[in-house]
Amino acid sequence: MSWREKRLLEKGAMRVESEQQQAIVELFVEACEKDKRVVAAFLGGSFAAGKADEWSDLDIYVVTTDEDYASFFDDRQAFMHGLGKAAYLEDFNGFGFDMVWFTFANGVEGELSLAPESHFDHIHGGPYVSLVDKTGLLIGKIFPLYAPTEEEQLWTLHKQIYGFWEALSHFIAAIHRKQPWTAYGSLDEMRMACLKLLRLKHDFTAEHTAYSKAEQYVPKGKLAPLAASCCDLEPQAMLEAALVLVQEYKRVCPELAAKHGIAYPTDLEGVLLDRLEVLRHTFPHGREA
Repeated sequence: MSWREKRLLEKGAMRVESEQQQAIVELFVEACEKDKRVVAAFLGGSFAAGKADEWSDLDIYVVTTDEDYASFFDDRQAFMHGLGKAAYLEDFNGFGFDMVWFTFANGVEGELSLAPESHFDHIHGGPYVSLVDKTGLLIGKIFPLYAPTEEEQLWTLHKQIYGFWEALSHFIAAIHRKQPWTAYGSLDEMRMACLKLLRLKHDFTAEHTAYSKAEQYVPKGKLAPLAASCCDLEPQAMLEAALVLVQEYKRVCPELAAKHGIAYPTDLEGVLLDRLEVLRHTFPHGREA
């Protein structure tokens, strides 16, 4: 065990999965301890939750003094280069705070999130591992998990209920126009709508992003019909896949819509199923919608 590892363990931190990941975390701790602008640093994500493997990315966080935040932000790339040879560094602030996406030459990738000590509650949610805490800022600290509001979830549900039929309309038009790539894109939109509906059915309170971690949120058996809709870029195969997705949508959606007080689009369904039936007759071996 290296001296850096021993110091990490003394601080109550955890070993990470690979030697490369461990090396980056050790250098991160050392850099934060030496940098007087840094007040605290911690590790989040799957490593903090105890669910990581060697393919997991590192979610690392730096909290600086208020007066030094601008200076540290200006030096963020130099700070990252101090942890190793960086193959990729990219700023991102789409979540309402400063982040740096990184990939090192040794294959370790992840995100560095930054904030000043007077305003850092929003940069993380869920479990974390304290790595550096010079002033006791993290003692007893809890970062609540993000949870969408009921209004947001109802809007998400509404979008999937009606968006499915819009995607089917585009799919039918693309097949008639002999545009297989366009049709396949619409087919994928239909599949994602079905997947989001399944996720909402099994946990209406959680944030849902279609494919991401679907295996954790939807029972394996419930995903099987969607797997059957993955097909070749060929018109009849795509039609068969579309019919599978219509059946899955009709199995899940009416009950879910009724449960949450959203009107099911019966008239819209009728219009689109009539159009799909016309398309189906161009492929005589297609199944019933």
